[in-house]
Amino acid sequence: MSINKKQRTMKDRPPVVSKHTYISRLFVGMQTCLEKLGAKPTLAQLEHWAIFIHESMSISSRNYHSVKHVFDIADGWDDPIGLLSAYFHDCIYFNVDGGLSPCQAKMLDSVVKKDADRKCIIVLETDEPLVAMVEDIFGFVPKQELSPMGGLNEFLSAVIAVRQLAPVLDRKSLAQIACCIEATIPFRASKSDEPGPMDKLFERMVAVNEKLELGMTEEELVLAVQRAALLSNRDLGNFGSEDRTWFLDNTWSLLPETNESLRHQYLYTAKEFQH
Repeated sequence: MSINKKQRTMKDRPPVVSKHTYISRLFVGMQTCLEKLGAKPTLAQLEHWAIFIHESMSISSRNYHSVKHVFDIADGWDDPIGLLSAYFHDCIYFNVDGGLSPCQAKMLDSVVKKDADRKCIIVLETDEPLVAMVEDIFGFVPKQELSPMGGLNEFLSAVIAVRQLAPVLDRKSLAQIACCIEATIPFRASKSDEPGPMDKLFERMVAVNEKLELGMTEEELVLAVQRAALLSNRDLGNFGSEDRTWFLDNTWSLLPETNESLRHQYLYTAKEFQH
């Protein structure tokens, strides 16, 4: 059934195209969010963050998870913690980007490493309080093996967000940003008789709040996880759209990201097509 354009909700309609560049929109967006939170970032900091996010999400392998995706999520949202989380949540896409860029690797120094024997990425032990906080929020432990579909990308993105914003935000705000990014880990099934991902996230947030004495009330903890769930829903919102054209456009954009062979013209074999 077709939908009248005037009747579409924010989730259903494609975002309005702005005349401003993505970097300038990131700059102004982060500045607005941080000022609402009482922070006073310098122009140099804002420029650095905006350029980093733009460069991280403008790699040729990014067809769907590009900078445009950030603004699709942010469209019509007015929550500073949620928006800052959206800006940073897909900075790292390890498997699609072919690893870390030199800038990303520098920002993630002493957080993870490649284990040559196990041929995987593992979490390192840390004495850095903020990194330890992100590990606790994600439920990760030292020497744990991480996979792209098991939270690797989201964990590394959250660490970058927390480390970069630490000079201007308090731990309470940083914990809520990490909480939001954790909620964007995809494809997590749970048994009917077990707590779901958001229930487990709430339990971990309660524990982190007590451990680090963040001073969050129960209501604030509930709101933090509800915000995280909203970001997760926004992250996948266009796949639930009744606008078939927009739905198909986003779905097809994912194919080259998850299938490297499709990015190489004339090199797609019959065997790869079967898979």
